[in-house]
This record gives sequence, structure tokens and C-alpha cells, in this order.
Amino acid sequence: MTKASKRPEEEVFQDLYDQTDFSFIQGEIRQRIKAALEKENLDFTDRINLEHPDDAENGDYSTNLSFVLAKKLKKSPVEIGQKLAQILNEDEYFRQVNFAAPGFINFFLSKQVLINIIAQIDKEASDFGTQTIGQDKKIQVEFISANPTGPLTVPNARGGFTGDTLARVYTKLGFVTEREYYINDFGNQIAKLGESVFYYYRKLQGQEREFPEDGYQGEYIEDIAKDLHAEEKDLSLEEVQTKALQMNIESAKKTVARMGIDYDTWFAESSLHKSKKIQETLDQLIKDNKAYEKDGAWWLRSTEYYDDKDRVLIRDNKVPTYIMGDLAYHTDKFRRDFDKVINIWGADHHGDVARLHAGLHFLGIDDNKLKILLVSLMKMEQDGKEVRMSKRKGVFVLMNDLLDKVPLDVLRFFSQMYDIKSPMVFDLDLALDTSERNPVYYVQYAHARLCSILRKAPQDLKNTEADLSVLTNEELFIIKELIRFPELLVTVARDYEVHLMTHYAIELAKKFHAYYQRYQVLSDDQEISAARLKLVAAVKIVLANTLDALGVEAPEKM
Repeated sequence: MTKASKRPEEEVFQDLYDQTDFSFIQGEIRQRIKAALEKENLDFTDRINLEHPDDAENGDYSTNLSFVLAKKLKKSPVEIGQKLAQILNEDEYFRQVNFAAPGFINFFLSKQVLINIIAQIDKEASDFGTQTIGQDKKIQVEFISANPTGPLTVPNARGGFTGDTLARVYTKLGFVTEREYYINDFGNQIAKLGESVFYYYRKLQGQEREFPEDGYQGEYIEDIAKDLHAEEKDLSLEEVQTKALQMNIESAKKTVARMGIDYDTWFAESSLHKSKKIQETLDQLIKDNKAYEKDGAWWLRSTEYYDDKDRVLIRDNKVPTYIMGDLAYHTDKFRRDFDKVINIWGADHHGDVARLHAGLHFLGIDDNKLKILLVSLMKMEQDGKEVRMSKRKGVFVLMNDLLDKVPLDVLRFFSQMYDIKSPMVFDLDLALDTSERNPVYYVQYAHARLCSILRKAPQDLKNTEADLSVLTNEELFIIKELIRFPELLVTVARDYEVHLMTHYAIELAKKFHAYYQRYQVLSDDQEISAARLKLVAAVKIVLANTLDALGVEAPEKM
């Protein structure tokens, strides 16, 4: 079989990210570069790319504009870059502008620009970093959505906290964001749940039955049966199934509340069947000749749209497949006028991606408005050994049990420390470590220390009009890290890389801890103390805003 070509993706909101200067610093630099181009009578209307050099020795920002202009003007990038650097060096906005072969222009911000950032952070406080890029466009983030056949387990943590943080970030950027949980309360797995609970329910009545093949095992199944039997002694299989399902759904709702996640919508798959939306979606595909009948089943012509084989929609026993339900569900989603839908799935669902995109495309929906993020497995280790999990066999770590043992802040932070595309190991021993070896405590200690300094400062010193020019360039180096926060929010939203938030929090805490060890904030020198106090307050604000985006507490004392 020929391998299907990859579907071309187009980021729906790329124009919002490209056309918006999400940092007033970047906007200023671009305007000043354009002014330099005008001096040279160069007409350039494209967006000027700006990046932070990997090595701070190469500047605060850098651009490859020399290469871009060289192709357009058929001139040497060296000649262009050196000339622009010469002009821009006359601008007081920059401490220095360097040309670096073969074609980069590096910018070092002036001291006054850095000082102004402190004033901006002080003024905007908890709003620092928030933006209007989203223009009130609607985004839905659907995540966790675990089958309601048992309690939520540790693997649900990674996708859950990733989804919640993404939603928080989009809200900060001016999008109208909704969180949704899809309840798979229809199909064979629900029947297996009912049969499994019914086995133990009847056993409590002294009736021996054969345990269902491939049924769900574990203490939680027996507990449900005991609770139902204590409530009522003569329930039918159908009644046991209905009640067991509802108990598991309520359990999931309580667990996600403990996880600090507040869903806007809990959407039941069963509602799609009751409302005939499954049939309506199939009828539309048949009408448009995108579904065909073969061997008593209905198939989606997904090979016509970047899939490697056609997919079954309705089995020969007339039971809909997962993809059939998903197509009806996503049709409903887009009828709710979302400008973008983000699904966060486990990596084991990678085979469902192409068929869902194909079906939506056939249904007349712009499938680029759907982004599916696949989250790799999160394993748990304790004492150097893996804790294995299997819902059906009852060998798993419950989320509630983990929340009883590990503080929520630690669980949230740890779950977001690595790129979701890569498998991760949750180190339970490190999570239980209350020292600064634990990354989240390392960050929280920094915030608590910042708060402590501000508490100890005399009130008259806090009210003093600080002259920040007394700070050395070396001291102001930490401000360059603060500049990155508004830019980071946009990067996370654009690239879905929530782990960058935890990395940033650690790096900012690291820079502050180093600063604290080297500089005495409060001293007999009122002028320097007042200036340093303003710097400390700015770092506190940005660190707190970062932790807020992660859903992690910024404690004032520890």
C-alpha cells in the first residue's frame, strides 16, 4: 500500500501572531529599523524577524534582515548589515548595535529602555503580559475526556494540566476560551463496565455468575457494586450500568475539581445518538458521495484526503465506530462557532488524526481549524522502579490517591516540565522532596523570598521615588529576562509548548536567586535600596504571573 502524503497544515491564527507586536520592545525595534531603511531609500514592507540570540553576548535581539534584503536587492548581506548597524548605532534606544557576519544585526537595549520596563511592569502588575491578540476569537480546548469506565488515573494528569494551561494562556491573550470534557458514555466499553459491576452486585446477593470476558477488574468495580447494593437490592443489569456510569462521571468531576480545572462544558456522546446527529452526519457523507457501503458496513473515503486507507463508519452490525461519533461531535463543535478547536489526546490515538481531518473536510468544515495535540505517555517511578498502570486489570495509580500524596502545585508543575511530544517519567521521590531540589519549590521559594524582601522594607522606602539609573548594567541584566514573558505567552499559544512556561519560571527564579546572593537589596544606602526594591517588585510580579499561567500558587511565605 502506498503511504499517504502528509496533510498540509495552516495555522489558523498565524496572521494574528505575525501582524501583532506582542512586545512593545519588538515593535519599537521594528519601527527604528524601518526608519533606518527609509534613510537608505529602501522600501521594505514585510515583517522584520526578531529573535533572542542563544548567547546573551550577541545582544538582546537579533535580525536576519541583511540576508532578506540581500536577496531582494542583489547586494552583499555584509554591505547591507554594516550600513544598517552604523545608522542604528546613532539611535539612543540602543546601547549598541553590531553587525555579525555573515549577515546578522544584533541589538543591545539602552539602560533607559530597561528602566522603562520596570515602570511598565509596576503599572500593569497582574496584567503584565496580557494582550488583545485574540481579538475575542473563540477557542475551545477539549482535554482529558477519559472513558468513564473508572476513576481518573495518573496518565490523565499530563494532558489535563496541558489543556488547562493552554486555556489560561489563550485567555491572557484576549481569546474567548472554553474548556470541554467529552464523555464517551456510549458503546461496548460502557456495556463491559455494567457487566463487570453487575457480576459483583449479584455476587453480593449470593448469585454466582461468569465474569464477563475482558471485563473491568479492580477494587473500584467492587466498591461501586457494594455502594449500589447498599442502596438497592434488586437492580437490573441496565440499571446497574446506568448508575455505575453516573457514579464514574461524578467521580471524574470531583477529581478534575481537585486538579484545579474548571470545565465550561461536559458533553455526553450519548446525546449525539439521542439527537440523531450521528445519522444526520452519516447521511450528509452519503449524500456527498464521501461514504460508501461495502460488506454490510459503511466506509469513509478517507484515502481521498491524506489517509492511508478508508475507514469504517458503521460496522456490519449497525454499530457506529469511534470515528463516526467523533465526526458528529466535531460537527456539533463547529456549529457552536468556535474559530479554533484544540483536542488533546493520548499518543495512542495517532491513527485517528487523519481520518477525523478527512471526515471534517468532506463535511465542509475547514479542518485547519482543528488542532490535535498528541501527548506522550507519562510514567511514574518510585525508588527507581516503574509503577505500572492498567485500568481493566485494576493495577493503576488513581489521580485522587496521587493528589492525597503529592501537593497539587507539584503535580501541575511536574506534569508540564517536558515537551508533550516526548515521553516523561514522573519522579515520585523528587515530587515528595520539600527542599529546593524540587523544581516547583525552587521557584516558589524565589517568590516567597521576593515577598519577604518587600515586607521587610520600610514603608517610607517603598514610597520613595526611585532613581533606577543607579542600578548597574549588570544588575539590569535580570530585566532582560522579564522582557521575555509577554513574548513567551504568544510562543506557547502559537506552538502549544506549555513546557516553556515551567522552563521560564525556573530560569527566572535562578536569575533572582543568583542576584539575591550577590546584591544586598536593603541597605543603609537609601537611593540604591529604593531602586533595587523596584527591581525586586517587578521580578515578583512577573514570576507570579508566570505561575498563574501554570495554575500554580505563588506563595508569599514558605
